[in-house]
Amino acid sequence: MSFIDIPAAVDKFPLVGTLFDCPGKSGRASPAKVCIIANATGISQAFYAQFARYLADQGFLTITFDYRYTGLSFFSGSDGGIRMEPLNQADKVKILKQHPDVSLETWGRRDIAGVIQYAHQRFQGSKLYYIGHSLGCHVLPLVDQPTLATLHKVLFVSATNPYTGDYTDPEMSRAGWKAMNEFVASNGYFDGRAFGMGGLLPAAALQMWSRWTGFRHYAAGDPEFAAQFRRFTTPFTSFGFSDDVQVRMSPQTVINWCKALSRAPSTLYMFDAAAMNLKLGHNDAFRERNKPFWEQAFLRWLKDERVEGAVPELVLGVSQL
Repeated sequence: MSFIDIPAAVDKFPLVGTLFDCPGKSGRASPAKVCIIANATGISQAFYAQFARYLADQGFLTITFDYRYTGLSFFSGSDGGIRMEPLNQADKVKILKQHPDVSLETWGRRDIAGVIQYAHQRFQGSKLYYIGHSLGCHVLPLVDQPTLATLHKVLFVSATNPYTGDYTDPEMSRAGWKAMNEFVASNGYFDGRAFGMGGLLPAAALQMWSRWTGFRHYAAGDPEFAAQFRRFTTPFTSFGFSDDVQVRMSPQTVINWCKALSRAPSTLYMFDAAAMNLKLGHNDAFRERNKPFWEQAFLRWLKDERVEGAVPELVLGVSQL
């Protein structure tokens, strides 16, 4: 495991990533298979470390990273560098207030694009696998087509369509987003811990997240980005979980996100966590306690083998959605 500097697309913002090399291999050589893990909103790359190490042990060199102004990806100051030592809360808040315009669009169009470009250029000839978690699925269509074309396979995990109008209690959901926007308006940044949903975020990231929940097709329904989402044709597989709180609030939510990307061939696997005696939720599929699930689902997908454990009637190809 080693830290790496990854330049974002367009503006070359220095992102901090981690490279999990395969045992006995050197990251300087091009491995046969490289996997990129793109985070959910408010979750740092450290959360995925055990999963990434597992993939590396299976022969997939794996890259994790933090979006700008999250986790380790903070500027250190006037020298334009990055700092590897942890920042304290006050320092992070100060920096976030200085960069309120960093949004979910920024993280997709620049940061994710930059990571894919970095992997493609550094590991030329390798097959690139992309595993997006929640936000890492929602903003992938904002990446430019030439960059998307370098991906060999794409997996979406917990890629829900969190339109508030579909929830069992839409008014309660809208009230929650109203309170979060009021926090941002008062403080100039967002602290998800105050609402039980992740960590610190730039103001515009929360505001865009909130705005998208008002569209029936979430990000794909935003008039500002709808045309680009309609152009997204990259084939993908989607894993959804019955105990994901967003699925419980809106059972069709995973199917609806696949439908929102209607021009992209897709296959959906829904897993009944209770029947499997697992706790997968929105995030927990990546926890080490679910290593048996890694083997029967993630690893089989990566190896082009039959994914095990999904509810048979909810293994859907694009024509069935």
